[in-house]
Amino acid sequence: MHMDLANFTIEKMRPYIRQHAAVYEREKFGQCLEAQKTELFRLVY
Repeated sequence: MHMDLANFTIEKMRPYIRQHAAVYEREKFGQCLEAQKTELFRLVY
C-alpha cells in the first residue's frame, strides 16, 4: 500500500521534477563551487 502511494506521488510529480531539475542542479552546483572556491584556489597556486 505504501509503495502504491509512493509510486503514484512520483508519477504525478515527474513532469514538475523534470521541468525544474536542471535549474535546481545548476544552482546547487554553483553553491558548491562557491563554497569550495578557496580550496580550489589553494590547489592551483
